[in-house]
Amino acid sequence: MNPPLRKDLAAALGLSPASITALAARGMPTTSVAAARAWRRRNLAGHRTKDGRVDSVGSGRRPTSPAYIAARTARELADADLALHELQRRRAMLVNPAAVRRELDSHLRALREAAGRIPGRLADCVARETDPARVHRLLEDAVLDLLQAAVDGAHSGSLPDTGSHEDPSGPDRTPVAASARG
Repeated sequence: MNPPLRKDLAAALGLSPASITALAARGMPTTSVAAARAWRRRNLAGHRTKDGRVDSVGSGRRPTSPAYIAARTARELADADLALHELQRRRAMLVNPAAVRRELDSHLRALREAAGRIPGRLADCVARETDPARVHRLLEDAVLDLLQAAVDGAHSGSLPDTGSHEDPSGPDRTPVAASARG
């Protein structure tokens, strides 16, 4: 018996002759309809075959072939996997509120500790001063320096320096002029 013509094979499989030619180039046997169907089941994804698709939109026909069901299940699992991946990607962009609170608490504790050390650092200098304006300036500079360190630390991610015991009136200290403070 002679092998079927490509147009006959195309009609039997519900494909166009061009599709038969393309599939034959990919290795599909054209010696019989059964051999072609078997090759297509083994080598093509179910959703890429006629058996796995609805013939036309609105036909009312619900495909029940195992190839269709398997392909649809695989597609839905892939869609769910993509949706989960996108959700995880988006969540990574969001901030964890508990982590922000912990970090803020840590910065505020360090700020409180540093502020608590101001009187001890300045006690000797203030005790030596007789000029109330100079005392005020020393205290104000210490507080403003601490607050600036906290702002700088917030931008850089580090905590303010809480262990500084320098004498604020030392030779390397340049007081901030009132007009420069804003």
